Amino acid sequence: MAKTVDQIRQQIAKLQLQEQALLAKEIDGVVAKIRIAVAHYGLTPEHIFGGKAASKTKAAPGRKTHGVKAEARTGSKPSKGAIAGSTPARHASVPRGTKLAAKYKDDAGNSWTGRGSQPRWLRAAIESGRSLEDFLIRGIRS
Repeated sequence: MAKTVDQIRQQIAKLQLQEQALLAKEIDGVVAKIRIAVAHYGLTPEHIFGGKAASKTKAAPGRKTHGVKAEARTGSKPSKGAIAGSTPARHASVPRGTKLAAKYKDDAGNSWTGRGSQPRWLRAAIESGRSLEDFLIRGIRS
């Protein structure tokens, strides 16, 4: 027997209510697990959602490191001359989405900023005997 549009709409409404109830129950379980983890590790909103405070803190207050040295936790050794407990110096970076000025350009109008892999046009020109300096835009140092 064919169902009417009204019967199908009633069935959809009933299923949507069931979905909302299941979702609310599932969310309650997830939130409970998150609260346990936050309490255990002493996490802050900055740790979870990002922010300046998260990048400057090594461990949340009260967090146990179980006697493991920073080298073992991070997998890297401090550089020579580094102060114990300090973070290594990093290169200044350009914010994502910012256009960089080209450092290299050819006669056909192709250009390259000098970051990332060399473009095909530049690799082909270098393989044919030209040097990288031939494409350097005057006034720009590498």
